Amino acid sequence: MPTFEEELQEAALDGITFPVSSRRVAGGRAYGRHRYAYRDGQAGENTGLEPVVIEIEAPIFNGVEWPTELWPATWDALRLLLEDTESSGHFEFDDPEFGPIQCIVPDWSWETTADERDGGRLRLTIERAELDEGTLAMRDSDAQGTSARLATQLDSALIDAGLDGDDIATTLEAYGVPLADTDPVDLSAGNVFASLVTDFTGALDEGALMQDEVAARLDEIRSRIDAVRSLPETQSPRNWSLLYSAERLIASVTDVAEAARRTAPPIGDYYVRDMMSIYEISAELYRTSLRAEEILTRNVVPDPLFIPRGTVLRVVRED
Repeated sequence: MPTFEEELQEAALDGITFPVSSRRVAGGRAYGRHRYAYRDGQAGENTGLEPVVIEIEAPIFNGVEWPTELWPATWDALRLLLEDTESSGHFEFDDPEFGPIQCIVPDWSWETTADERDGGRLRLTIERAELDEGTLAMRDSDAQGTSARLATQLDSALIDAGLDGDDIATTLEAYGVPLADTDPVDLSAGNVFASLVTDFTGALDEGALMQDEVAARLDEIRSRIDAVRSLPETQSPRNWSLLYSAERLIASVTDVAEAARRTAPPIGDYYVRDMMSIYEISAELYRTSLRAEEILTRNVVPDPLFIPRGTVLRVVRED
């Protein structure tokens, strides 16, 4: 017979993992019943699917073999989450069978008994829910903040999977997207993706990236996330939340970048007609010579005062 610990499954509520000892799923359809006066029987009208309800029992005891301390640490974290008065009431539940789902928790209870010390039993009623437009708008009001939070979650998931900063750096190099000296990453701190995403969204905020640069930086970040998604640790059933965090981060960063790219200045080619200086080119393009340095930052020009005819420069188009 398997032991109690061997039968436990893992679930998570908004990233807080805990063991599950029992799980019951219920669903069905809603029917409107019509009874008519002076007539036998009734008619039934199908009014749609009922929400899927999952009833969970979680043993939060120190005696349960689990990677992290369950009581009081996990219980305190879950209690604070469930009692948060500023929460929207929507959660992300990582179900052992369904995987990540959006849900509400209409009911929960905590039970302790005299013969079971150092913890108790948490019972959760999880109701699967689609986010309505109001909830989506509320969550998307800070898209860059959402990306930063998801990047931190991915870093934490990688650490939980036993991957440190050096492992990530080695993976990125093997995947063809190595970290550069200019990347603001502290490998020892394990904040690889949080740092990369914060640096990228900060540059978008400052308007420091042109349209082609936004696309290039986005492709680089997505390729780096794809690199960690290819790892065996990511494909492990126990670490499926790591894969989901990576996929959500790709979607979130893409949304942020696409919004920024729509308002970023477009880039085009400028063909030098005659021998010209960078100041003459700046004056022709922008009616001022003060943007000469801006042009030079985007192009390699041996002599800015004598740019030969036929040279192609990458410049910001304002026409």
